[in-house]
Amino acid sequence: MLKIGHLIPATVIKALPDYSAYLMAILGTEHMALLDRTHAGLHLRVGDNTIASVYSIKDGRIRLSQKSAPFYRRLTELLVSPLLMEEKVKVVHAAAVEGAGFAKIAVVGLNGCNPIAECKPYIKPEAVRQYTNTKITLVRYSSDIEQYVRNAFYPGHTDDLKEVIYFKEMDQINVFVKPERLGLFLGKGGANVATVSKLVGKQVYVYPAG
Repeated sequence: MLKIGHLIPATVIKALPDYSAYLMAILGTEHMALLDRTHAGLHLRVGDNTIASVYSIKDGRIRLSQKSAPFYRRLTELLVSPLLMEEKVKVVHAAAVEGAGFAKIAVVGLNGCNPIAECKPYIKPEAVRQYTNTKITLVRYSSDIEQYVRNAFYPGHTDDLKEVIYFKEMDQINVFVKPERLGLFLGKGGANVATVSKLVGKQVYVYPAG
């Protein structure tokens, strides 16, 4: 049974210019689906085989995505599946914002494993580019929310991040960084801090340290 968020294999049957979408055949089923061009991770051609996540199911119409957080999470799980089977790591969260060009994936190590070191050999750019042009950035999950936020700002350097304050009553986190590094932590158009906010599930604000 198809469920929203699930990763499925599909073949491009036809390009539908009137809908700005691809008509996809879901392999192993009789179902057809639409993949909007704006939700496609790559330029596709008729006959191409790919994978996508189920984005929505409404009135019998199935729509797919290769740019949603569930897609990036499932893709990461697919790429690191040997580690999941060996119970070395677990993928816990994924976040992305439109137009950012990257997604952040939070992973946790099991049985004393370093999740970033374990996953990196599997998340090679050439492996990811088979399915999407979006860069996947791995983040080490922590149950300590302030440490998790620090980790989530990677590739910003920890030395540039001066202070993280969590206001529990407001469910808000203020981050103070070196003034000259403010743009890096915010990201283009605020994409980095917006992705961090989604990843940690809190409203995060970045300010220059005084």
